[in-house]
Amino acid sequence: MRLALYLDLTFKRTNINPPYPDILINFASDQTEAEKPVGRDLVRGFFSAAKSNGMQLGELLEQEANKAGALIGEKGFMPAGHNGPYFDEETPVRNTAHWLFVFSVLYERTKDSRYKDFAEKAIAYLTGAEARPMKAAFWIRKNPEKDFCNGLIGQAWVMEALIKAAQVFDRPELYQLAEEVYLLHSFDEDLWIWKRLNVDGSYNSPDPTFNHQLWFGAVSTMLDRTPAAVEASSLFFEKIATRVKLYRDGVINHVSPVTRLSLKVKHPPKVVEGVVRYGYYQVSKRSLRKKAAGYHAFNLYAFALYRQALPDHPFWDSRKFKKMLRVTDRPHFLKQQKDNKYSFPYNPTGLELAFVRETFDPDPGKVEYWLNQQIAFTGEPGKSIMTGGTADENTARARIYEAARLKQDYQIEGMMHS
Repeated sequence: MRLALYLDLTFKRTNINPPYPDILINFASDQTEAEKPVGRDLVRGFFSAAKSNGMQLGELLEQEANKAGALIGEKGFMPAGHNGPYFDEETPVRNTAHWLFVFSVLYERTKDSRYKDFAEKAIAYLTGAEARPMKAAFWIRKNPEKDFCNGLIGQAWVMEALIKAAQVFDRPELYQLAEEVYLLHSFDEDLWIWKRLNVDGSYNSPDPTFNHQLWFGAVSTMLDRTPAAVEASSLFFEKIATRVKLYRDGVINHVSPVTRLSLKVKHPPKVVEGVVRYGYYQVSKRSLRKKAAGYHAFNLYAFALYRQALPDHPFWDSRKFKKMLRVTDRPHFLKQQKDNKYSFPYNPTGLELAFVRETFDPDPGKVEYWLNQQIAFTGEPGKSIMTGGTADENTARARIYEAARLKQDYQIEGMMHS
């Protein structure tokens, strides 16, 4: 307790937030009372040097993208991962789509032809037969015990990249491809949610995972020239997303039901499904508390995407949504992310909350705080800001794409140039 108090006092004087580097923790533990002022000067000097080796977010994105570009230049696609802590072997589609988003953004900002070349390789792969072998859903996952589409989220990740590339490179056929895949999905007008689309084009059951439905809806708003997508995404938001279940502190429940209990639903199997899902929510909400904390920022990121499409919706001023945001300011929220395999090492909570802050509370200091929290948890100097502590380096690197949506440039502290 004495060491923790000392560290808090010392690091607050240097404007550094936990977690603290091991080398300094070990140093601080050996300090006597008389030596502590000297220790503070050394700590201050350490972080002063770290800051001088920092860089802007845009520079960091370019650095990471150049490494990725070298890989896609060799193979024509990005290395596959295994869906982080789930260890489901994946095809290269997901990570290639993430990097296509980054390449598109960087070309839009810099007009550097390298990023256009990298993007063209990613586009060629994603529009080819290997990525979409039966001209239906993209083939994302290889686990024969699960769907190959990776639910709705797998398709949303590819669609958002295609839509961005269509805009940046004036490639309307990429928008049309995203639109085609969307329209192959079935929207259940009784339940206001989407069914999963199998790789062979057949329909699967509705995706039961709230964050999958939320992200698919948010990405569907980007199909702004497709009336069916605009209408369905708005219905989902109004009827399901705004009714999301929360824990008492404001964290979104990971198993928030996406099927509704209503006597107005006249289809018995749908009623049964609603009862089953609501029962599962009641039984599982306590055991999945930590997982929910690890996914909270990922959910808020999708809500931020919805905000761009529905800026005047009253939900943004509601007590519920303010509670969902407010919990991220509380010390216990950051504590819940530590040793959480679903948080920083997989879902990049720091990048996600940086975007959320820029969208809903554009204070540069708060945005930079979360960017630097990401680095504190997963940064590896000379390697990547994304790979520390992760079980899936390929996917972790690719998820830097979530920072590419930030409109402003921000200062990144303590990362050395590689």
